[in-house]
Amino acid sequence: MITRIITVFLLILLSPLISHADKPLLNSNIQNAKRGIVSISNKLVASLYASDTSKEIFGTGFVVDKKQGFIITNEHLASKQRISDYKVSFFNGREAEAKFFYSDPWIDFALLKVDPKDIPQNVVQLEFSNTPIENEESVVIIGNNQGNNFSVQTGVISNLYESWGAFPSQNMIISLNTKGGSSGSPILNNRGKVIALNYAADQTYAAAIPIAYIRDALQYLSKNKIPPRRDIGALLEYYSLDKAATFSNFPKGIIDDYINKYPGSFSKALKVSTVLEESPAHGILQPGDIIWKVNNIGIGAKLYEYQKLLNTSSDDSVNLEVYRNGKLISLKVPLYNLYDLEPSKFVMFGGATFVEVDNFLKLTTGAPKGKVFVTNVNTGSSFDVLPWIKINNYGLVYLINVVSINNTPINNLGDLIKIIPELTETKNFKINFKNYAYYQGFDSVPYTNRNEFELEIKYNSPDSEPTLMKFDNKKLEWVSQKIQELQNK
Repeated sequence: MITRIITVFLLILLSPLISHADKPLLNSNIQNAKRGIVSISNKLVASLYASDTSKEIFGTGFVVDKKQGFIITNEHLASKQRISDYKVSFFNGREAEAKFFYSDPWIDFALLKVDPKDIPQNVVQLEFSNTPIENEESVVIIGNNQGNNFSVQTGVISNLYESWGAFPSQNMIISLNTKGGSSGSPILNNRGKVIALNYAADQTYAAAIPIAYIRDALQYLSKNKIPPRRDIGALLEYYSLDKAATFSNFPKGIIDDYINKYPGSFSKALKVSTVLEESPAHGILQPGDIIWKVNNIGIGAKLYEYQKLLNTSSDDSVNLEVYRNGKLISLKVPLYNLYDLEPSKFVMFGGATFVEVDNFLKLTTGAPKGKVFVTNVNTGSSFDVLPWIKINNYGLVYLINVVSINNTPINNLGDLIKIIPELTETKNFKINFKNYAYYQGFDSVPYTNRNEFELEIKYNSPDSEPTLMKFDNKKLEWVSQKIQELQNK
């Protein structure tokens, strides 16, 4: 799982809040939909990140393809960044083992796969809606957490253009009376069709991912192909055009036309909040730029359309028109593949997990691609002397960039693997590192510099044998190989 720096609630219970403008979902449709909804159990074996402290987590998913055994859920429930045992429970109590199949690099959705023969015959696959989603539309959310009774609650769409999370994605916001429910629940319209995937909540709101993202991915995954995921590296947010007019000389005269063209946008457009270092947009786009057109197509508040145009561009670059300081300018920006920063291997050594920079580390540290970080350490292990921070509602965080070990530069995992046999023999060695998390100095003064530090490591023989983990895309699982065996080849 790309670990996100947001609080994601696994339980989202909703209270009735039915709009009189919409016909309520018939009870027969609700009962039918329940037959396609599953409870998911994720038993954690190992994780790339220390913040994953729960040994077992639960959530909801729903069947979208019985023939192929596809089940949709959230990435924070089923992630490539965890080694987990998955089990799904169907509406009638039958259980089946599942495997991680796919997760989006930036957006909080994932697919589990079960053997189609293990799906009971009376399970249904939920259908996606093809009708436009509207503000103030009544919806129904059905959850099934830990195999308990279904929660069937209602809400009203209050905003179609929002983006919650570390990485940008278009979300819809649903007004609720109470907090609660289950991550991974389908959100249904009054015709019983899925319009979105529930993934996060606040006290009185839930955030959901439009089903269009998932429909696009399934068009490729159903053919055993990887969905295209390209971007320019600019993180976008929704921003008021009235504020842009006040602070950035945005032309006031076009705001009314914009609102008429994009009703429901609340006069918000897509603004660059920051640009990832080393990304194609770095040095081309600037924070504050307002995205106006992509390849001559007006975008407005439609973040999903923007991302789809990047994914499906016939070229390796896109032509953008952006407003900068009140002036409309044209820019050509190259595209890059988001999968290039997905974790495909990591090393477990001395009770610590060593990874190369991935999408999450790029976002949180800005470190160059290929650099090696310690992201997880077992209590009492050899590397338990390394510093960490604890973040409320998130957990422990290690952001330790390994610079060298025993004066040998560590520029990638290959460098680390080469010297591990020697380190296990010498037992005592030094590690030089940079701490990308803040830390406390004298008198608890917080520091955020990137100075280099040195610590002494005493290697403990009881630590598990040094291991290289690689993800096998055919088996859909992490495969281990002892590092000593690699050296003997």
